[in-house]
Amino acid sequence: NMLYLTTLSLLFVVGVTANQLELSVIENGKRCTQWVPLSSLSISMMPGLCSGAPYAERNAADSGSIRACCDADVVPTKPIPNQECGKQIITPTQTRIVGGSEARAHSWPWLISFQRNGGHSCGGTLIDTQHVLTAAHCIDTEEVNSGIYSVVTGLHDHDNWNYDRRSPQRHRIAKIFIHNQYDTNTQENDIAILRLDTPVTLSEHVNIACLQGPDPEVNSNVMIAGWGTTSFQGSVSQKLLQAPIKIMNGCHVYNFNNEKQLCGGTPQFHMDTCQGDSGGPLMYQANGQWHVSGVVSYGNGCAFKDFPGVYTRVSHYIPWINQIRSTA
Repeated sequence: NMLYLTTLSLLFVVGVTANQLELSVIENGKRCTQWVPLSSLSISMMPGLCSGAPYAERNAADSGSIRACCDADVVPTKPIPNQECGKQIITPTQTRIVGGSEARAHSWPWLISFQRNGGHSCGGTLIDTQHVLTAAHCIDTEEVNSGIYSVVTGLHDHDNWNYDRRSPQRHRIAKIFIHNQYDTNTQENDIAILRLDTPVTLSEHVNIACLQGPDPEVNSNVMIAGWGTTSFQGSVSQKLLQAPIKIMNGCHVYNFNNEKQLCGGTPQFHMDTCQGDSGGPLMYQANGQWHVSGVVSYGNGCAFKDFPGVYTRVSHYIPWINQIRSTA
């Protein structure tokens, strides 16, 4: 494999000299340094190590070691000026398939992959060029500042980043805001905002979802999408999936707060969000634009009979969201 030398001005490693530190191709164009002790690696905020953002990756076989990685180089898409929120250039499929189906690539351009150690952990929604909406339970508070979290925009297939080399871009996270009244026991106020270190460029594959709009009422058709598991405790989907569901009344089986939460599923309980979908959007179309009306929070299993999914009701948190976005 071709080797790429870095310099200490880009990557700081205590006790490791520049000529010892190499980036080598691992898979699908991904490049990583060799493993080094956890305490000796820190990635600087200086650009240049990667075309996108470098990220830390821990060794699954040895928790005491870590390496820095760069994703495959990409060709940026052409920026689109004055792009409206909640509108796609690539039209999504209007599927009504029970159990959901693979989404048309880049047809949900605001959906992001929230990653831990370079692997998909949760979903999220781009709400402006520098902020992502996700679920509070997706974040380990002890690791907020560890550098292991990142956001990938413009992604469709986790297995094949070369599916469209113009598209996926990894972004480092500058700050994480967890709602100060998030309750880990009841999952009330299960909402968080990720601030990216640099603004994303909107394009045909990357756009923002609308925030403020009408709330979906009971029996309204809404859409969910994510890379979560397709069955309870199953394997994560590598390609983005989507499924239509309805707003329901059936969440009385939980400690449900209608003011702060939405209830969603299907009468047959064939479709629901699952592990790995957490933090992603429940989307409602109004006046030709898609709004993020809910954030995937929790449920009992996945599509279990009589147990629909619970979603954080975004409209209740608009003042909090705007306050976070307006702070430096």
